[in-house]
Amino acid sequence: MRHTLTMSPTRPSLYLAASYQRKKEIHAYRATLQRMGFHITSRWTMEKYSPNIQLDEVHADELATLAMRDCLEKMDESEALVLFTQPEPVRSGHQVEFGYGLAQVYSERRFDVFVCGPKNTIFCYLPQVICVDNFEALKERLREWKKGWF
Repeated sequence: MRHTLTMSPTRPSLYLAASYQRKKEIHAYRATLQRMGFHITSRWTMEKYSPNIQLDEVHADELATLAMRDCLEKMDESEALVLFTQPEPVRSGHQVEFGYGLAQVYSERRFDVFVCGPKNTIFCYLPQVICVDNFEALKERLREWKKGWF
């Protein structure tokens, strides 16, 4: 089921995606971006699970609920996806979120995709994907992007 969010021109919303092991780091970035005036729709950094939990440690029904309610529905409520990448191999749920975000770019709704970190997939090279090297560069780019919502 697709949800439509009425966009606020003064407070654009972002969905933050990264490897689950980076949960604490991304939660700190979340707080910084909120102070910058962004609404953060992603909730996975606030889940009760340890950043090192394995998928087989959570019941399958709960994983499905989390995937739909806390990931896909929350992405539907945002105007942009920010993917935090890293060079070493990790669990890849964030790559699925990246793909879902790219699908939004090619839909009729306004949606942007940002990548913060190394370009670790061929899709990072698409012209619609905005890539930056680090969080400081992301903050600067998002400040510029946010001006388009006023």
